[in-house]
Amino acid sequence: MKYELALVLKPLSTEDIKEKVLPKVESNVKDLGGNIKLSTNLGKRMLAYPINKFKEGFYYFYDVELSSAKSSEFRKELRLNPDVLRALLIKKD
Repeated sequence: MKYELALVLKPLSTEDIKEKVLPKVESNVKDLGGNIKLSTNLGKRMLAYPINKFKEGFYYFYDVELSSAKSSEFRKELRLNPDVLRALLIKKD
């Protein structure tokens, strides 16, 4: 199945995010038998409302191929990551 993943990460320095969080997310997809087709970095943006006292966050979008059986496990791993403020995984048509 094809999915679109939207991530909002804590507004730490850019190097911390690239070295710590993004490789972990990408390795989770690969460990579950999926592929990342496209990744887009929108950079630091203001949030519509504060989340955990943060007013800004780093936005990343991915096009992911992942089996539907593994998608719930992937969502769970995203929720358990303390550096991810919000994550949305949507099935594409």
